[in-house]
Amino acid sequence: MCAVTLRDSERVADDSERVAYVNVQDDRGWTALHYGANNGHEDIVALLMEHGADVAIVDKDGHTARDLAIANGHTVVADLLTRYM
Repeated sequence: MCAVTLRDSERVADDSERVAYVNVQDDRGWTALHYGANNGHEDIVALLMEHGADVAIVDKDGHTARDLAIANGHTVVADLLTRYM
């Protein structure tokens, strides 16, 4: 998930080829999609969505990636995620 935080889209693209890993959650319940949405990385979020990221996954606090995008003022990312809900 470090690649998402660092906005390394090439590495995310390589990693996302392994679809099983796209929806893996960390100890907070965050997926790569949560990190991308939280940081407002529209390109990363779109790439993850293309590779099967699940927008319905909630973290340990019950937040979806869309919730995090909204909370941080990333309206473009939130709108993108809404289209996949």
